[in-house]
Amino acid sequence: MAGPGRGEIAFRLSNSGERALSAREPGLQVERDPDFQRRDWRFQRVGWALMIAVIVAAFAGLLGGGPIAHRRIVSPDSSLVVEYDRIVRYAASSSMRLHVRAPASSADGLTRIWFNRVSATAMHIESSVPSVDRSEMRGDSVIYPFRAAARDFTVLLRIRPEHRGALTTTIGLVGHRPVVLRQYVLP
Repeated sequence: MAGPGRGEIAFRLSNSGERALSAREPGLQVERDPDFQRRDWRFQRVGWALMIAVIVAAFAGLLGGGPIAHRRIVSPDSSLVVEYDRIVRYAASSSMRLHVRAPASSADGLTRIWFNRVSATAMHIESSVPSVDRSEMRGDSVIYPFRAAARDFTVLLRIRPEHRGALTTTIGLVGHRPVVLRQYVLP
């Protein structure tokens, strides 16, 4: 027996044996679950919002390399200005600029910049301009001596973080007040 045609009304028997009237629509007959659809749509909207938030965060620099990630900090006595990225990648090179103003040169003509030992071991200095030939250990500090041609000069460091997570670095000129940098190293 053929079923009802287009636009026809069909009768069916329910479980209790009663006849129920239903109108058939042309096309594929799919059962609808409005509660499931609402949950699915809500899940999709949350997913889209998260994807948009990640994209906006990436452009802003919250994932590294953007305007929010870059920071400039000045020592209390203005003898040292440090430009660095707050958010860096593990085992990836990044740069740090140290602007030294009116350095306190010693009798040997060297300006000494120190880092706290914890951060000096947590990051590897790949290169520096001007170059540094050696380092000195004093207490909880690692000291890098630089020979500069002028009283004001800039040191460009290429650093590579060796650990993941939060990193607090203290940098200063010997004989001057230091600056404290806070970085986060992403995997």
